[in-house]
Amino acid sequence: MEPGLRAPSAAESGAAGAGKTADGPEAISLDPHDSRLDAITALAVEVGGGDIGGISIVHRSRLWLPSRLGIAETLLPRAGTFCSWVVDNDLTWFEVEDARKDERFASNPLVAGKPGYAHYAAMSLATCNGSLRATLWTMSVRPRRLSDAQIARLRALAGLTAEMLQLRYCDPASGLLNREAFLRQLQAIVEQSAQPRLVVACVELAGFCALDGQLGRGLGEAILRAVAACLEDRAGERGLLGHVGPGQFAIALLEDGEDSVDYAGLRAAVEHIVTTMSGSHRTTVHIGIRREPVTPDLDLEQVLEAAGFVAAAGPGEPGAVRLFDRMEFIRSRLRYQLQGALRKDAGVGALVAHYQPQVDLDSGGVIGMEALVRWEHPELGLLGPAQFVPQAEARGEIFQLDMHVMRAVCEDLRAWRVAGLEPPPVALNFSRTSLRNPAFADRVAQVLADTGVPGQLLEFEITESALAESYKPLHEPIHALRALGVRIAVDDFGTGLSNLDALNSFHFDRLKVDRQFVHGVASNPRVAGLFTLIQGIAEIFGAELLCEGLEEEQDLRWLEARGVRKVQGWYFCKALAHEEVSLLLGRIAADGRATRGLAELRALLRFS
Repeated sequence: MEPGLRAPSAAESGAAGAGKTADGPEAISLDPHDSRLDAITALAVEVGGGDIGGISIVHRSRLWLPSRLGIAETLLPRAGTFCSWVVDNDLTWFEVEDARKDERFASNPLVAGKPGYAHYAAMSLATCNGSLRATLWTMSVRPRRLSDAQIARLRALAGLTAEMLQLRYCDPASGLLNREAFLRQLQAIVEQSAQPRLVVACVELAGFCALDGQLGRGLGEAILRAVAACLEDRAGERGLLGHVGPGQFAIALLEDGEDSVDYAGLRAAVEHIVTTMSGSHRTTVHIGIRREPVTPDLDLEQVLEAAGFVAAAGPGEPGAVRLFDRMEFIRSRLRYQLQGALRKDAGVGALVAHYQPQVDLDSGGVIGMEALVRWEHPELGLLGPAQFVPQAEARGEIFQLDMHVMRAVCEDLRAWRVAGLEPPPVALNFSRTSLRNPAFADRVAQVLADTGVPGQLLEFEITESALAESYKPLHEPIHALRALGVRIAVDDFGTGLSNLDALNSFHFDRLKVDRQFVHGVASNPRVAGLFTLIQGIAEIFGAELLCEGLEEEQDLRWLEARGVRKVQGWYFCKALAHEEVSLLLGRIAADGRATRGLAELRALLRFS
């Protein structure tokens, strides 16, 4: 029997709910993606009085069956099949009354083996401008000849089938498989292949969409068809081709050694076609290649997306053939997924706030927390701000991100207060872009009003560098924030331009010393000297001094000896998720003491 073909079992008949007598179909192998085609297949088998049937799409070395009755597999070898005879001989209608007596098919496993099919009837289905060739066929174990009425009804079904295949699987311009059909066929090929490696190449016609609008539809489609023909020649019989996006083609090959396609030569050939036919040199061709070992969990959509990304990234190297780089791809995906996270779309994870406690060395109490944005990414895990904040800045989305984080913080504060807990003030670091946004103060006031959080529970951190570069435009928003009860802190002090005129121009409550002047301060005289200067500036301005980035015991003792009372860092506690802060606030409430030793404080703050 031909591989993948078998007589339907009684169990299948019951499962499919399509049982009939011996003269009709006993089972339909339903493809949930093509249920309408399954209905046509069932009707064709019934009209033709067959036992099995299907819709076969015929490629150079394979048959793909998007719909079939009594056939288990969707992908079969092409060699020696009835359907191949139909398309190779350009037959509109083909019928074999008794294949057992026909020398062309007598040795076919379907005929020679059990159950021994004798009758075959098929209508050819030319779609995608003739590039996608297919058949609608039925077979039965009884030798016979269909009546004129049966043939007429099958012709009508064939016309309907061709239209559906055209709409569902074909790109009308190039005549190749569309993206969905390409991926579906590739999935079937990968599942049945013993080859260890998949190679997917995307061929990007950079600038073609703009050129197509000037050329007119007819010439644009002619160019795409010429490119498709070139790809077919270069990809060979084993290559699967698709038109997967505007101006973008894909070639997929399963290989066990070196690539069988000369991609540099292919690029040059395609570019020559486009340039010659369009009379323009404004379109260049880039090819992106991704190679992946074949594994059971291989995500073909992601493989194609990665190859397309590499091709689209080609303008930096005109006419380049570029290999996939995983880290570059991840960074690119993050840029687009961040927009979804800001909209709270499903499937891209959530932007949340983690909180690092700020402690008072005299009382052993938690006097505040700094909010630090994190991205709970579904694939990459917990991402820190360095991995996505620069992307937001580059795309002009930093104000949206800052407002998103502030709302998340205020919603957390509201939740703790509703639960009867007493959260300390939370510090937020805003970009200079957000601070200079005309809508900034109004948006802050709106969030406070929406959540019912008093302004006294927030502290806005403004970096020293932001003040040094543009402190005058910040006067108005800072004044508006103070009117809401919000505290103001100068963050990362010592890393900017130390513009004392800027510091003197407005009132601030706290000066935060950057970690580079805290970490190692006990053992580095130069760092210690700089810290002493910063401490003196805080005293001049009457601001509270808070040191961030504390990690070592010896640095803590040095700071204590010089009168520092407010610190923040891993020595005491990491940044905590919302649920961990809830536990911490509960512990503090249960402890009930106004003061405690530093060892007791550290024990209270241990979460890992």
